[in-house]
Amino acid sequence: TQSTWGYNRIAMLICYSFLKNVALALIPWYYSFSNAYSGTTPIEAWSQSLFNVSFTAFPILFVGIYDQIVPRAKLQVFPQLYMAGIRKRFFNVHVFARWMLSAIYFSVISYFFVVFGALSVSVYKDNGQAFG
Repeated sequence: TQSTWGYNRIAMLICYSFLKNVALALIPWYYSFSNAYSGTTPIEAWSQSLFNVSFTAFPILFVGIYDQIVPRAKLQVFPQLYMAGIRKRFFNVHVFARWMLSAIYFSVISYFFVVFGALSVSVYKDNGQAFG
């Protein structure tokens, strides 16, 4: 039972880690096109560190504690369920490619949500003074 759960958890950990890192790395890359390659970063260092901790440690911790693809009793009754690991059902090229496409999708949505949100809201009143 532990080997099947462990295989699923490790496969998810690897894919999720790549997803998070690829999505986080692509956002500054998109930003470089809009700031004429000046070298400025769109994300402050503390924000990036907070992102890494909150989106790396906590989700995987919850998955590691609570994820069971099949209850222990079913695994003991149906040993053929162990074949998922042998057949590489949870970690193969196609699964990894889907996770990477999701990373690209998340990074595009995250970047353009912020860009269009920031451009659509003005911090200035009609008379030219700043709010606040």
